[in-house]
Amino acid sequence: MITEMHKRHLSESHMGMKRTPEALAKFKKSMRKRWADPEFKTKMIESFKGRIVSEETRRKISKAHITISTEQEEQIIKLYESLTVDEISLKLNLNRAVIYSCLHRHKIQMRPMRTRMGKIPWNKGIELSEEQKANLNMEGLELGRAWNKGIPASKESINRLRTGLQNWIDLKGCYPNWQGGISFEPYSAEFNNQLKYKIRERDNFTCQKCGKKENGKAHDCHHKNYNKKDSRPENLTTLCASCHMKTNGNRDYWLNYFKMKEN
Repeated sequence: MITEMHKRHLSESHMGMKRTPEALAKFKKSMRKRWADPEFKTKMIESFKGRIVSEETRRKISKAHITISTEQEEQIIKLYESLTVDEISLKLNLNRAVIYSCLHRHKIQMRPMRTRMGKIPWNKGIELSEEQKANLNMEGLELGRAWNKGIPASKESINRLRTGLQNWIDLKGCYPNWQGGISFEPYSAEFNNQLKYKIRERDNFTCQKCGKKENGKAHDCHHKNYNKKDSRPENLTTLCASCHMKTNGNRDYWLNYFKMKEN
């Protein structure tokens, strides 16, 4: 059994000793193995909780983690008067974290974000082309896709939503497009991605209302008679997202529109 006094004597006897590279590598390997043990890791974390670290110890830890020379530190401080951290990083081939650590160590106040570059943005005042706007819009639509897209709502959720909305307001009087919650009804099993692709391919991947071609995002497949169970190819047509949204209102008009188009 090793007493606390014995541990302290052993610790003091090793103070100032420099390990050989072989011994240091062996020690690091041993510590990595020990820290891989969850029980040892938890025990060590608990032992450090609540421990107050002195300023002297903080300085020693900070000094031990310095990976650049004094000359490089002086160079960073001088360059920071006219350059940004990113520019210094490229110029000196140093990690940004090392530069931030150096500036923090010397208590140099960071410049506000807007004045770091000291330059006018290269694209300020430049109008985007229609193609660029379209590309940005398509990227935004893809990135902003809902997390629950394609996941059918449960019957309990649908009934709860219907009841809540109907109790809250007289929907028929205030919202002409309200159809009693039929948008939550499931589609037929035949209405899958393969069928949608065939319809879009049949229509040459073009919106049958405005003539817009697909550009990075697939068009929608619309049921002409608004019956989700009727997924016959002749009852389906290709519409872009904008035109498909329009068909949600004034359904009588759109029913006649697609009938006339067939004739």
